[in-house]
Amino acid sequence: RKAPAHMPHMIDKDIMSELQNTYPEQFDATSSHRFRDSKDMQFSFSYFYYLINEKPPFDLEMVFKKTLDLNKDGHLDFLEIRHLALLMMPGKPTVHGMRAKMHQILDDLGIPGGTGSTGEGDTSDAASSSSSSSSSSSSS
Repeated sequence: RKAPAHMPHMIDKDIMSELQNTYPEQFDATSSHRFRDSKDMQFSFSYFYYLINEKPPFDLEMVFKKTLDLNKDGHLDFLEIRHLALLMMPGKPTVHGMRAKMHQILDDLGIPGGTGSTGEGDTSDAASSSSSSSSSSSSS
């Protein structure tokens, strides 16, 4: 049993509505019974099993804001790209594996500093440099 028993349950009304819309016949049949029936939808079991098994929709913007953009500046800097590489690596990370994964990320994003990069300095503000053209000013 994976549902808390004999206690108050906090139920999200939107999720419960979604559950009832997913199984309308079962909930209508349960509601039509004057007394409990062996085929009734058991409220807490239905709700908690739905929470456990229903996958929420993927929201890339939420992932960026909550997981990747650690300093909340709207860009991925070197440390955040390193963090992303670490999240993407299976097993125990190695220095060589991290560098390769970071270069792959930079290449996939079309950011300078990918495969041909030699070190951490090349990606210090990689995401920002991809969104703005690089211009250098020199004084004589």
